[in-house]
Amino acid sequence: MKKRDTYIVIAILAAVAVGFVFIDGRSGLIRLDAPGATLTLRSGLLNSISIEGNDQAVRVKARRYRPAYINLASDDGYQISSSGPFGDLDQVHVKPGQTLALKAGPPLKLKPTIRRHESLVSIDYVLLGRAGECYPYVMKGSQRVGAPSVEITDESGRNLASGNFEYG
Repeated sequence: MKKRDTYIVIAILAAVAVGFVFIDGRSGLIRLDAPGATLTLRSGLLNSISIEGNDQAVRVKARRYRPAYINLASDDGYQISSSGPFGDLDQVHVKPGQTLALKAGPPLKLKPTIRRHESLVSIDYVLLGRAGECYPYVMKGSQRVGAPSVEITDESGRNLASGNFEYG
């Protein structure tokens, strides 16, 4: 084999290797079942995709993704957002040729967190979506909605304590 032929073979092999690295035809579909939601997924440093919760499947490369952000908006101007934790959405693995159905958002559950330090009791809460994703606060437009109030009464209905929840 001549030296020139060797260089041609090396060039062809290099072109094929580059093709395998940069042209990956393996793909799958992701469908987000969460009306009014936008889910941003990341894979690596430069790969980011946004999935709308309109129940339409979106073609993506087959690989593992991690959620970066989820936003839920209602028609009346309320919105809730989360940058984690994401519960069951923490690892999204799209396999070639398959459709992955993700569920998030409503119905939301109110999860209280009770902490006790000596005689002081602190009650906080967070909103949880169907996948266990946490939403720490509610917005209406550009304003944060005030936290709900709470009142603790005894059996006779006498007010023992009252106050407001705090987000976070």
